[in-house]
Amino acid sequence: MVVLDTVLTFGPPSPKSETARRLLRFQQAYAPFPELVGVSHVAFSRDGRMAAVYIERFSDVLSARGDVTILERTRDGWRVKRGITLWIS
Repeated sequence: MVVLDTVLTFGPPSPKSETARRLLRFQQAYAPFPELVGVSHVAFSRDGRMAAVYIERFSDVLSARGDVTILERTRDGWRVKRGITLWIS
């Protein structure tokens, strides 16, 4: 079982907050990259025919999302069966 722990805030952080300073340093360090993408380990069904993966994308405080993608193994390879959006900012 995988437990995801996320702290949600609404709106951009106050410019004086430690979170805002860390976000600014992060954005400056990775300025050439327009988006940060995180991918979980893949979870497989017992029979190996289905799989699920969590993907989150971040480009700014109010431009991010987290999705679970459900895949199914076919004769031609893996195909997306369903995408489930868990959160959007």
